[in-house]
Amino acid sequence: NAVIDGERFAVFASLLGGAAYPQAALEKAWVQLAYGAHHDAITGSESDQVYLDLLTGWRDAWELGRAARDNALAVISGAVEGSGVGWNTLTHKRTDVVPARLDEPLGDGVRVLDVDGNEVPAVVEHGGRSVTWLARDVPSLGWRVYHLTPGPASAGWEALDGNNITEISNERYRLRIDPARGGAVSSLTDDGRELLADGEGGNELAVYDEYPAHPDAGEGPWHLLPKGPVVVSSSAPAESVQCCRSPVGERVVVRGRIGSVLRYTQTLTLWRGISRVDCSTTIDEFTGEDKLLRLRWPCPVPGALPVSEVGDAVI
Repeated sequence: NAVIDGERFAVFASLLGGAAYPQAALEKAWVQLAYGAHHDAITGSESDQVYLDLLTGWRDAWELGRAARDNALAVISGAVEGSGVGWNTLTHKRTDVVPARLDEPLGDGVRVLDVDGNEVPAVVEHGGRSVTWLARDVPSLGWRVYHLTPGPASAGWEALDGNNITEISNERYRLRIDPARGGAVSSLTDDGRELLADGEGGNELAVYDEYPAHPDAGEGPWHLLPKGPVVVSSSAPAESVQCCRSPVGERVVVRGRIGSVLRYTQTLTLWRGISRVDCSTTIDEFTGEDKLLRLRWPCPVPGALPVSEVGDAVI
């Protein structure tokens, strides 16, 4: 995605005469991506060794694509009047959140105004260095202009009082957390329709022991063949669950531990006006080795028959 975006916007930047088209960088990026497209890589079901061998090539391609994209957008943005520009890299119009990183904060607060001078709801974080707002209907391969100005103290993520608040929602989704089960998602509804399998927890972490070597081929630790013993995040209560609200949405932050192996932080966000659930998981501490880590969302599919199942995961 970064390489394709870099290609698209580099064309416009070169047509404006502000930058030469980065042909050599993009050619190298595509060579790296083509090299990493064999059967063990493209499916994501690779072993430790394959993953580590390919990681540097993927990193190189990502950095080349990101540099081409960012340099091109810097040139194009210079031709657009406005202190904040939301760019859409897709080939259809898009409504999404725009995060802006400021080198220097504008003051105690920041106001975000659209091109007509209307104030747009925004959340300000990190001492005024980060501002996030919702950009609506940004055209295909186009932009929306916004003006960031100093203003009264801006709202951040406000923690909701009370230990019993374990639910967040937006216009489409309603998400509920179970603190007694490691902060797993106990319910996720889409316009009232439950998306999780009955009695199962979503966003659940599972840690499996791995073989020290492939039991048949002897090729070293192998992600497709865990030994079997498993410890899950839902087996113990979460250390903390905190729901928050801001002008642009709601989120819940879960912190927990899986035995003595690892600690984790999970953040789930529902943005206002966006039909998407944003999830991130950070492993804060890890003390094991030869472990397979999976994150599970058990979804009910009525009438479906499982014919193949692969334990994709990360190191």
